[in-house]
Amino acid sequence: MDTINKLKKILDNNLYRRKNKDEVIQSFKRLNIKVSNLVEDFFINFEGPFWEETIGMTFLDIIEDDVNIEYVTNQCREYHLFPNHYLVLTDMVVNEVIVLNTLNDKVYRVNFEGGDEDLINNCLDVKWHSFEDFLITYFKI
Repeated sequence: MDTINKLKKILDNNLYRRKNKDEVIQSFKRLNIKVSNLVEDFFINFEGPFWEETIGMTFLDIIEDDVNIEYVTNQCREYHLFPNHYLVLTDMVVNEVIVLNTLNDKVYRVNFEGGDEDLINNCLDVKWHSFEDFLITYFKI
């Protein structure tokens, strides 16, 4: 069974079902990014935010709420000079965020005490080798 179908069983609640699917595509366009099929499928199917205790960070929704992935990504672009291919997936907790590289689907834990510079300079260690690995860890699939 693929990851999206597994998540449909885990997130079997109307609260997590995306209602405004077209807005997700519009958000990707506003952010000027192309994402993998899995990233697009995830956000088209599910509406967050999501909370998981092990990682200890809120996995934001792409468009819902005032603080969302689009907002936080734009903030990191403006204030931390993140290139456009990075998508910030979480809220900032203890000066740290989780970031998806949309070019290679790798996911990083980025602190703002040098980790942001390492990310920009392509020398930060990968935390999850794919968005799917991140989802598997986050949702305990």
